[in-house]
Amino acid sequence: MRLAFAFLLAATVSASVASAQVPQRLAFDSTQADTVSCEGFRLQFVDFRADQTGGNGFVVRVRNSSSATRNFNPSHLRAHLKSGRTVSFLTGGSVASEYLEGSRVSGMDAEERFRQQMDIQNDPRFQAGPIAANSAEVRFLALGWSRRVSGDPQQILPVTLWCGSEPLGQISFVTAEHH
Repeated sequence: MRLAFAFLLAATVSASVASAQVPQRLAFDSTQADTVSCEGFRLQFVDFRADQTGGNGFVVRVRNSSSATRNFNPSHLRAHLKSGRTVSFLTGGSVASEYLEGSRVSGMDAEERFRQQMDIQNDPRFQAGPIAANSAEVRFLALGWSRRVSGDPQQILPVTLWCGSEPLGQISFVTAEHH
């Protein structure tokens, strides 16, 4: 009896470990692709997670395939959340003001708060601005901390993404295919 129980326990543990190691990736429902076009940029959605500064959001690789430098603005992208709210993604200034609210600033003097604000505003991950011709940059599309999107980031998905007034589709994690 003990041997059977030990075998069952070992099988259960190895099955749960195997399922925990199944790689996941982000994909849009209609195409199962992780890449979409928005305002002439190719956006590859790499991850959805909680960022220490920006709150919940997407890690994206933004590619400018044109022969000229073009301006990328994360606030032109919007997310329709499960709650029914539609919100624009934040840029550096908005991320900084949300981050520096409430208990995160307790104990900081004015100079330290100002330095922190400048660091966040100038963080390239949150920047609206130029992306050189034929290049790609990694950005963080931040939903922020004060938009009722806290908690386990995966529980926030799926969300529907929009580029201006054009729907891009619903995005969520899917099990990655093995090759």
